Amino acid sequence: PSQVCELYDQAVRDLYWLDKGARNLVKIGPMGIEYCLRVGMKAQAKTIAYNVAANSWPGWGDPGVTIAKEEIEVGLKAAEFNLEIAFELQKPNDKISSAYWLLSALHLALGQLPKSLASIEESLVFAEKSKDQTLWAYSLGFKGIVRLAAGDEAGASDFGSALESLQAIASQDSLGYIDQLKTAKSIFVR
Repeated sequence: PSQVCELYDQAVRDLYWLDKGARNLVKIGPMGIEYCLRVGMKAQAKTIAYNVAANSWPGWGDPGVTIAKEEIEVGLKAAEFNLEIAFELQKPNDKISSAYWLLSALHLALGQLPKSLASIEESLVFAEKSKDQTLWAYSLGFKGIVRLAAGDEAGASDFGSALESLQAIASQDSLGYIDQLKTAKSIFVR
């Protein structure tokens, strides 16, 4: 069973690049989640759900990748499941923060801005509890994007503060997050 779950997860990750989108991974992923749950492997089901959700988000800005609204909606369901199982499996605060971030990202992609803002606020709470300054700054930057997308110009302050914090941290992760935030902002803030 463990190898089958791993194969489902690998397929979800590979299909994103092979298809240049989420068309097939949103079909295979839920089957993998269901299989892993049926054989009692919740952690593996959570991993697949995370990857389905992440690879259903158009905010990565990968060249040539297109993701349809229906695929984002499947990703949102996977993100909700990922969060639910993260709590059930008592994952650490940084994992809970990331799960809320992913939920926020998919709500943003669907134009569900109040839900996106509520989820990113939760991401910030759990990032602070985890004491992970990089994750906290990334979530703050994403909150800025959500606020700007909603027409709240005060989001520019959150976004700018986050970029400054991430630049000061100067780790490989923090510098990667800067690029990702800039990409997401260019996609979702008109």
